[in-house]
Amino acid sequence: MRVLILEPSGQMWGSERVLLELIDALPTGSVDLAVCCPPNVPILEQFRRRSIRYYDCFTEDLHKKSRPARVLALLRFLAVVRKWRPDVIYLSQGGCAKFGVWARKLLGVPVVAGVKLVEDIAYLSSATGRQLDRIICVSSFIRRKFIENAVIDEHALELIYDPYVPHYDWSTTPPLLEPQHPDTFVCTARLAHSKGQDLVVRAASVLKKEGCPVTIRFVGDAEQGSPFGETLSQLADELDVADCCEWLGARSDFFHYGEGCVGWLCPSRFDPFPRVMLSAIDSGSFPIGWTGSGGPAEFISASGGGLLYEDTSPESIASAMRQAMSLSAEERRALVEGGRKFIREHCDPVRNAAGTLAVWAACANSKP
Repeated sequence: MRVLILEPSGQMWGSERVLLELIDALPTGSVDLAVCCPPNVPILEQFRRRSIRYYDCFTEDLHKKSRPARVLALLRFLAVVRKWRPDVIYLSQGGCAKFGVWARKLLGVPVVAGVKLVEDIAYLSSATGRQLDRIICVSSFIRRKFIENAVIDEHALELIYDPYVPHYDWSTTPPLLEPQHPDTFVCTARLAHSKGQDLVVRAASVLKKEGCPVTIRFVGDAEQGSPFGETLSQLADELDVADCCEWLGARSDFFHYGEGCVGWLCPSRFDPFPRVMLSAIDSGSFPIGWTGSGGPAEFISASGGGLLYEDTSPESIASAMRQAMSLSAEERRALVEGGRKFIREHCDPVRNAAGTLAVWAACANSKP
């Protein structure tokens, strides 16, 4: 089966790592892969190592380019599809769905989209999404949102959790029963309003006023051109918690900054299924998230592998942080073991690859 993957970013964030783990877990000889992506992006080196052919028919941040630039990229993409003749096209992110739709309309190639972003739900809950053969949802939260919009046929929605390859050997990395830094939390994510770091800064202010100061390690950068990083720093100054916040920027070794911390804060306002909460469990710690956040709440509720706070007020988040600091060794062990059990059962790369491969095959065997 020939599969053409459309990867519009290639920046080696969470979704790109998921794509690579999927590729690595595919059974040997099951598919012939090719990838379309922008030139000179970090993921290209990973494709070269795996001897995967790629076509640089895109430009970086294409959604920000002019209409003529987008049309040119579409024509290049269609030329690749016509030349390579794939059995199915896989969109690694839902935001590039229109390219897949045109390939389906003009060249009759089935299209499957993976949805990993909340904003893609609204975009695909339209005529565009209805013209796709399948949509792979990374959480029940995402699937439910599509069903609520009542635009896409429920039978076209597949639930397949993202694969996760542990960074640690769990047989030799037990749960962190006693934090080495008993007043320190880590918050690893792109700096953005949707990720909720501003809520954490306000919670730090609440704790400091109560005589319970904490340290929060923020690992991540804002998107290029976004002022949100500066906004957060100014907010910390205004609330007199600059001494409580460490702004570490984007780090490939983010595990290092989470080791020994009380817990990993996942304060997203909405998030389909953030990889960082799995990283928290992997490290022997646990995530802390909001009950209304979507993916984080789904994972923590289903696995028992973390703590949830009831609302997004600073007081509610501060209360969850106090609870995390007061957990006994056995309570921490139970959280980590529950999370690891869920990851083994639902995020196993081999299981994910088999499910995805079955979806591709079903679409390839029923070409429009």
